[in-house]
Amino acid sequence: MYISKKLFLISTIFISTIYFIFAGSSDMEPVTSGKSLALGGYYFAGTDDITSAFNNPARIMDFTKNGFAFNITGRSGRQKCRQSENDLHRSFISTDYSGAAGLYWIPSSSLGFALVYNRAADYSLDWPWAISFDQSGTERLYGFHVTAQKRIDVISPIAGFRFGPLGIGVSANLYRVNNEFGFPVGNYDWETNQADPVYLMEMNMQGNAIGWSIGFNYAFNSNFKVGGSLRSGFSQKLDGDAKNDMFFELDSLAETTGIESDFEMPLTGGMGILYKINKNLSINLDFITQLWGNTITSYEFNYNDTAWVNRMPKASKDSLTGYYWTDMPVDFKNNFEIAIGLEYKANNDMHYRFGYRYSKTPNSEQTYSLLYPDVNQHWFSTGIGFEYENYLIDMSCAYSNGIENDIKENNDSYFYGKYDNWSLLPSINIEYKF
Repeated sequence: MYISKKLFLISTIFISTIYFIFAGSSDMEPVTSGKSLALGGYYFAGTDDITSAFNNPARIMDFTKNGFAFNITGRSGRQKCRQSENDLHRSFISTDYSGAAGLYWIPSSSLGFALVYNRAADYSLDWPWAISFDQSGTERLYGFHVTAQKRIDVISPIAGFRFGPLGIGVSANLYRVNNEFGFPVGNYDWETNQADPVYLMEMNMQGNAIGWSIGFNYAFNSNFKVGGSLRSGFSQKLDGDAKNDMFFELDSLAETTGIESDFEMPLTGGMGILYKINKNLSINLDFITQLWGNTITSYEFNYNDTAWVNRMPKASKDSLTGYYWTDMPVDFKNNFEIAIGLEYKANNDMHYRFGYRYSKTPNSEQTYSLLYPDVNQHWFSTGIGFEYENYLIDMSCAYSNGIENDIKENNDSYFYGKYDNWSLLPSINIEYKF
């Protein structure tokens, strides 16, 4: 009874920490479970709860009972871009968190089914941006938020099969995609038309997509396992609304119009090994790659209102702010991540975990802006796990330290500078088996 009360108190404090944490992360990787996060982030070959099956659907065949699990993850981070000693851009820190949940049924030792919800991507940025103008001898300051948000929710029905030491899992992935931007654009005739010199452009687009995943794990013996998975990318046209007050104030046009744009996610593959050094200590190595280089190289925004289109500048790029009216470049490159984790199981059923991951950004030099500031990162993680009767609780925290990237002014006269960031992700999983 004392142990259960202590465990409840620790979990309550940890969940409260996640709820009140500040957030704003510029990485696109999913956080599916606290245990995997603590062990470097992916843990393809190891046993984890069902919420992590988005990374490897074969994980369902590690279970011998029925059960359900859920995850809560907080995201905290700040991005920086320094263009000179006296010109430092820093993003806001705002509140955000995500989660996952899954239910699984194991009718036999060779067959399993599950239904899992995950946040497949949770990309969120919010920067302050200001510019001043001399209007009739009065200096006026105009301030805006530069924002980018990509949230991809996925529901995955999973089937698993076991053939001796080989477990195989397949899933269909049903995605709901939200892609949002907010950035300033200029009014080139502001000195003659008496309107504001700069206005906020807001875009909010949504759509549905379908993909698939296949994964495996294979136990060579009780001490050595391998596992891996392949997850399809998807290409989908998103639609929604664009809002800008400038055309209304200048020409009495509609403030809002429909907008369409293509959206793509890459093919993703990963593999890992798990080696049990002794009865208490194990080590895992994991590698993942995402083929971002095969996705679209720009967002082509198509507006429904032809009056808007006719009123827009002929050039795609706004000459005042550097942002894009129509074709926003997203020239991503293939990236990879490599991770290592250690787990120590104490005699009191406590599990202590440590991990490291190197993450290479998909950004190219042509992609960098306040909307896409991500850099290569070192991730350091730790966590604990505890089993009590039919419950299993995993708590972890990961911190990333960005590797500064200097984008030269001759490459981009608007978004040059030294980019850097940091992130903090606490996570908790609770699983119940029956």
